[in-house]
Amino acid sequence: MKKTQNVSLSNSELSIWLDSYNDIFSDFDSRAYNERTLSDDFINEVRKIAREMASDKIELKLLVPSSQRTIEAEAVIVKNMHSHFRHSFNLLDREKKREFKQGVFMTLSGFVFMIISLYFSSLSDRSFFHNAIRVIMEPAGWFMVWTGLDHLYNNSRRKNPDHTFYAQMAHATISFAEV
Repeated sequence: MKKTQNVSLSNSELSIWLDSYNDIFSDFDSRAYNERTLSDDFINEVRKIAREMASDKIELKLLVPSSQRTIEAEAVIVKNMHSHFRHSFNLLDREKKREFKQGVFMTLSGFVFMIISLYFSSLSDRSFFHNAIRVIMEPAGWFMVWTGLDHLYNNSRRKNPDHTFYAQMAHATISFAEV
């Protein structure tokens, strides 16, 4: 990548200047364009610029020297990029849902543990067994509640920027233009 510009004609257009198509892909991947892995540098650069965008609908314009352009290759590259962004979005979406379910399960389990502890503390027969159950269940309940709430709140918030980025890019308009 020679340089990155935000040469916007509109608020939703994101422009990146490339030396060749290879700037989009990982240097270590020598497969055909339809199978190659997108470069981490390229994705990070797009992410950095997209973060500054006001619009949810992004138009990614890749500026390539006219001597390097091939229309057939561009169609394959655009398809590969959309596939990558959709796949990454779907993975993050499934992971967020899984963590949400895990957080809800842990929180509810913690409340059940605390209710069981409360039940054993309310019994008139205070045997060693009842006290032991209460002593074990009460801290376990609090731990499960707070860990579950942490899953629901903090873990979800950590993934939101990536989730938003891949959602934007999965629906972005990607095109090539001559420099």
